[in-house]
Order: sequence, then structure tokens, then C-alpha cells
Amino acid sequence: MNHTFILYGLTVQSAVDIPEAHRWEPPDRSADVIIRRAEVLPQGALEEREDGPVVSRQPGGTLLMEFKNIGRYRVDPSGITIWPIAGVADDLLRLPILGLVLSAVLVGRGLPVLHASALRVGDDAVAFIGDKRFGKSTMAATLWERGHHLISDDVVVLDPREPSGWTVRPGPTGVKLWPDAIESLGIPDQAHYPLCEGATKRILDTRERHATQPVPLRRIYVLGRGEQVKVESITASDGLIELMRNAFMYRYPEVVPNAQAQLLATYAPIRRTVDMKVLLRPADKDRLTEVAEAIEADLQTSAAPAA
Repeated sequence: MNHTFILYGLTVQSAVDIPEAHRWEPPDRSADVIIRRAEVLPQGALEEREDGPVVSRQPGGTLLMEFKNIGRYRVDPSGITIWPIAGVADDLLRLPILGLVLSAVLVGRGLPVLHASALRVGDDAVAFIGDKRFGKSTMAATLWERGHHLISDDVVVLDPREPSGWTVRPGPTGVKLWPDAIESLGIPDQAHYPLCEGATKRILDTRERHATQPVPLRRIYVLGRGEQVKVESITASDGLIELMRNAFMYRYPEVVPNAQAQLLATYAPIRRTVDMKVLLRPADKDRLTEVAEAIEADLQTSAAPAA
């Protein structure tokens, strides 16, 4: 266990390094999660469903996750065990940990986990949810470039706070972007690096402005398409549906028993206590500055919810 770090509020001892994680120097407390490496699997040993990894729930609550060209991950109360495919480097092994694998650990601890991006704007957090390729990470990068602090990209973990409301736990540094988004935002070459060896996607390095403590969640924007940039209200029922659709356990119901009931029980309290709006914008990336300005103006003119 050569690497120790903090991810989504969990202390981790790991056989696989994750450079984007916040460093942790034990022994101020014991590790919440231990990540072990097991024997190597041969090429072609695993299969994958069309829309992602194969996830199965085993007796006793253990989860098995199989990523065809990466490896097998087992999640149980003792931590995470990885059987890597032969020849797979750590920079590829880390990707499932940052996404589905640790999300399963967090959901197992009763925490809401959204497929979203979140930033600190002023003293509060704003989050973006929406369909795949609707620009959650692009919006995060746009606001980060305007001086705001990233909290987390791709995985957003919430904690209840007293007397009401929620906070967002800080995630790893970095925003995952396609090359066209990097070009549209004018991000210099030295400010981003490959997601992993051979990958087209890049990571914007956000260490310069990254939240390291939980941030109170003020608003969630649901991203949509429109000819003009516009912020609209959303009904309570539609907002709840969007929250559940963007929950990690929605796509992988194997993660928890009685997933549908758990979804409603987990996300209905969030909808009741967190303000939500729809953010409509054109697909044209040349208008990202206009979209960012609309978000900042909306946050300035809308009163923050009572604590």
C-alpha cells in the first residue's frame, strides 16, 4: 500500500496511485478504504455489456465489476480488490476507481452520488446534471476559467447538513474535456494532459483553484438544449425525476438492493431542500461565455435558500 490520499471525503490506502487525489498523511486516522491488487488476468478474460461494465451483486453484498479491457474490481466491506488485465497500466486502472467503483462504496454508505459536475461560486456550490454529452464538464471548465473553484467533476457526492440542506464533498482535481471544448475555451497546452495513455480526452488541471472542504449546495442546474441561453424554473416532480435519472444507482441498480425504492427515498429529500432550475443553451461552444454570464447573473439575482 504505497499510496495514501483522500477522495470524496474518504481516506484511502491504495496499491494504485491516483495523482488527482488530495494527498493524505497517515496516521491521523485509519483508512476508510483499502485498495489491493490481485493476480493478473489474461487478455480477453472479461466481457462488457454494450453500455458499460458488467456489474453483479454477490452473496453477502459483495459487488463484482468487470471492465473488459481494464480488469475486475471487487467491492466489499474490507475495501476494493483489483484483478488487472495483463499489460494495463495504473493510469488506466485508476479510471474505474474514480467513477463507478468508489461511487458504489459511497452509495453503500448511504450517500447520494450524482453523475454531475460542481463548482464553488462565491461561498456556495452549484451543480450541473444532464444527459451524456450535454456539457456538464464543459460548463465546469468554463466557470473554472472565470475564476471559480472546482469541487468535483463527473462524480458529485452529497452530505446532509443541519438544520437542512446539503453539502458537496470535494472530489479529485481535474475536469475531463474533449479537444473541441479545450480549443473553444482557449486552454493552453500546458494546462491539460491526457486522461490516460492513448486517450483522446484530456484533463484540465484545476489544482490552482480546487475546493478542499465540503461546500453548501445552493442550486442544481439541469442542462438542456435551446436556441437561446435561458434559465427556467422546473416543477418539483420533474426535478425529482432528473435527480434520479442522474444518480449512479439509476444506471446500475445492482449496486443496492431495492434500487427503485432507494432512489426515491434518497433523492426526494434533496429535491425538497435544494433549489433547481433548467439551463437551456445552444450546442454552439462559441457561446460558452454567454452561458457562464447567465449563470452568474442568475445566482446574483436569485435569493439563496434559507439555511
